[in-house]
Formats: sequence, structure tokens, C-alpha cells
Amino acid sequence: MTNAEPVNFLGHSQLLGNDLVINEDSCNLGCTYCLTGQSNMKSSHEGKLIFQPPVHDVYSQDSDLGRRLQTIVERVNRTFKPPLLKLTGGEIFIIKGIMSFIESMSPLHEVLIVQTNGL
Repeated sequence: MTNAEPVNFLGHSQLLGNDLVINEDSCNLGCTYCLTGQSNMKSSHEGKLIFQPPVHDVYSQDSDLGRRLQTIVERVNRTFKPPLLKLTGGEIFIIKGIMSFIESMSPLHEVLIVQTNGL
């Protein structure tokens, strides 16, 4: 292949989706196969105690978590305008107040996926 233009499968500066991992250390399970922050399958966790009690974050627009999430989402949306937003944790629903964030993101995306363990 000579003098070929690069193929752009995503179109002009558009991203199909944004996987937003909010806090992978915040989970109410201790699955040995999980590759989140609490996983014993990560080489960085070798010899460390893991599966500590989950971190109970609190979301509000003026909290540190709220400001960080808003900054990330604004930058990604401004640059790429992804139609899909996937939210995951750890376990996203142990974050107090997270439903207000989810509700605020819903009108901005065609598809909103929340990954949860349901517990």
C-alpha cells in the first residue's frame, strides 16, 4: 500500500463512546477475577492486602468528585461528541448522590450505559 490515506473508522474527530470509570476501588464485592483496583490479578498488587472495605464516595456538583467528573465529561463531549456514555465503578451505585449525575448525563448522550453488579 503506497500513498494511501489513513483510514479513519470513527469519522471526523468523533468517538463512538466514552467509558467513564468513576472509582474502581469502590466495590461491595471481592471477585478474584475482577481487574479493577481491588483485583489480586494486577501485578501492582503483588504482596499487598486487597479487598478492603469499599470507599464510599459522595457525588454532588460542588464535591471534588463532581468537579472532576464534570471536567472530564465536558472535555470529552466538546472534543469528540460521543453518542454513548458508559459509567462503571467499582460499583457505581454505592456512590451517594450518583443518580443526579446519571440524570444530568442522560440528555447529553443517545445511549447511557451503567455497569453494576446489582447488589
